[in-house]
Amino acid sequence: MMQLEKAAPLYLSEIAPPKWRGAFSTGFQFFLGVGVVAAGCVNYATAKHTWGWRLSLGLAVVPAAVMTIGAFLISDTPSSLVERGKIDQARKALQKIRGSSIDVEPELEELIKWTEISKAVQQEPFMTIFERQYRPHLVMAFAIPFFQQFTGINIVAFYSPNLFQSVGLGNNGALLSAVILGLVNLASILLSTAFVDRFGRRFLFITGGILLLFCLVSKLSNHMCIILFIFIYCSRFSYSQLLKK
Repeated sequence: MMQLEKAAPLYLSEIAPPKWRGAFSTGFQFFLGVGVVAAGCVNYATAKHTWGWRLSLGLAVVPAAVMTIGAFLISDTPSSLVERGKIDQARKALQKIRGSSIDVEPELEELIKWTEISKAVQQEPFMTIFERQYRPHLVMAFAIPFFQQFTGINIVAFYSPNLFQSVGLGNNGALLSAVILGLVNLASILLSTAFVDRFGRRFLFITGGILLLFCLVSKLSNHMCIILFIFIYCSRFSYSQLLKK
C-alpha cells in the first residue's frame, strides 16, 4: 500500500500536462480520501453481521484487482523512457497520452534536455548535499516528513474506531464517527485546494501546524470535546497535505 501511495502520484505527475500536474496530485489525494470513506461505509453497513468482517476484507480484492490489471495496461512514463535512452518509445508514449493530433516533439525535446541536465547533476559527489549551503534543505527534507508522521496521524487514521470507542461511543457509533472523520478529511482537501493558489503552501503549513499543536496539547476530559478535537486534528492534517506536493 505504501509503495503504491508513493508511486501513483509520481506516475501521475510525469504523464500529466504541466498546467494540470497540481490538479492531478490533488485529485489523487482526494480520491484516496473517497476510498477511505467508502471503506468506512462498508465497515459500518456490515458491522451488524457476524460475517461482516469477511465481506469487508473480501471486498478489498475488487480495487486491488482493478489496480493490478490496470498496471499491465498503462504505458511507462515518457520521462522514464527518455532517461533509459528509449527515445522512440518515449515519443510513442507521449503520442498515446497527448493524442495523435498533438505535436509532441517540443515536449520530447524538453524531456531530453532536462534528462541531460539531471545526469550532469548526478555526476556531483554524494557528499555535496552535506555542504553548508545545502544544509537547510537537507534538514527540512528529513524534518517535515518525520514530524508529520510523529504527530500520530497514522494512529488516528488506522485506529479511529478504537479511539472513538475509548471515549464512550458504542461499536456502531465508533464506525459511523470514522465515516464522518473521512468526510471531514475530504472537505479539508477541497478547502486546501481552494486556498493553496491564493495564499501559498507556506500558509497551509503554518496554519495547519498551529491547529495541530493546539489539538495535541489541549487537556480536555469531556468526551464530546475530545471527539471534536480529533476531527479538527485530522482536518488540519489533511488541510496541510498539499505542502508535500
